[in-house]
Amino acid sequence: MLTAKQTNRLTAYENLDTVLQDEADVYKDDDGMQEIATTLHDHLTVLKPLRKAGVRPRKGGATEDKTNAKQFLADVGGEIAGDLFSFGSKINNNTLKAESDYSPADLVKLRGTRLVDVSEHLYDLVGTHATAMGKLAISDARRTEFRTAIDDFSGKKNVGRQQTGTGQATSLSTGKRFALIAELLEDRLLRALRKYKRLNPDFYTRVTAAREVIDLPGSNPGPGDGKPQA
Repeated sequence: MLTAKQTNRLTAYENLDTVLQDEADVYKDDDGMQEIATTLHDHLTVLKPLRKAGVRPRKGGATEDKTNAKQFLADVGGEIAGDLFSFGSKINNNTLKAESDYSPADLVKLRGTRLVDVSEHLYDLVGTHATAMGKLAISDARRTEFRTAIDDFSGKKNVGRQQTGTGQATSLSTGKRFALIAELLEDRLLRALRKYKRLNPDFYTRVTAAREVIDLPGSNPGPGDGKPQA
C-alpha cells in the first residue's frame, strides 16, 4: 500500500512516463534519454499494482505502526503460504507443505525476528517454485506486495535477490524505489533534458510539466517518499 504522498508522486511519475513513451521519437538517437525512460518505466511497472491496495493510513505512534505492519505482513504471508501449501499438496511435495504450513494467525503470533525469517523463507519459496507452478504461480504484484510488507515491518531496505532487466531489484522497498526514481529524475533526467530546451522546446515543456508533483491538501508525508518535487 502507498501513503497519500506516494500516491500523488506516483501519479506525477505516470504522467511523465506517458509523455516519454508517447514521444520516444524525439530522443530515438539519444541513448541516455532512452535508458532513463526505460528505467522509470520499469520502476512504475512494480509500483502501479500497489495503488490497488489503497492508500496506507498514517496512524499515530510507532508501536501502533509496528503492530499494523506486523498484522499486514502476517495477512499477506499467510495468503502466500496458502498458495504454496496448495501447490505442494497438488504435487505431493510434503517438504513444501511443511515449509509453508502457516496461517495468518500462526504468523502474527511469531516474535519479530522469527516472523521476518519465516517470511523471507516463504518469499524464497515463491521464486524457487515459480516455474514449476506455471499458471498457478504467484503474480509479480503479489510478490512485490509481500516484499514491501517484509521491509516495512523489519525496517530493512534490502536490495533483494532477483534483478530486473535494468539491474534494479524487484525486492526493493517501496520507499527505496521512490527514492531511486527521485534520484533518476533529479540527477539524470533534468540534466539530459537541458539540450531539448533549445532543440525541442515543446517536448521540454511537456516533460517538465508532467513531472510536477501536486500534493493534495491534508496529505501526510510518509517515510521514503524521495526528494521533493522530483
